[in-house]
Amino acid sequence: APAPREDAPEPVRPAPGPAPEGPASGAEGTPLDSLWERVLAEVRGQSRVTFTHLQQGRPAEIRDDALIVLFPGAFHAEQLSKRPEQLQRVVVAIANVFGRKLRFVPEVGEVAGVEAAAPGSAPSVDEVSVSPDELVRQGLGADLIEEMDRGG
Repeated sequence: APAPREDAPEPVRPAPGPAPEGPASGAEGTPLDSLWERVLAEVRGQSRVTFTHLQQGRPAEIRDDALIVLFPGAFHAEQLSKRPEQLQRVVVAIANVFGRKLRFVPEVGEVAGVEAAAPGSAPSVDEVSVSPDELVRQGLGADLIEEMDRGG
């Protein structure tokens, strides 16, 4: 066999086999859940904001070339579906991980391990036990460098 040329392109490695059609449970430990974790990791490397919204969802099933993802409330699902740059990141990550193009369909529904908030039932500032600085660290991965007094 001839030796490979040094200028030859790297062989393309196929993505893992396509995910099966049908109701694959999104319960932890299933193949669908494992693929979802890989989607989250890929999106996290691209955008913390998109990742922050996406991590609130759990895959429910693949139906008619669509990945149905359940969110405990409408906020995160809406943010992902109405911002084209976020939606594009998610769709590309899903295609890369699942090995085929699937539509991303966010739906509001019961998510195991996550309680849905009733509409208008956001906790008041007094009820939140996490400091604003900690929320910035968690949501954006940012660190507080210094606090400035704006006079007042």
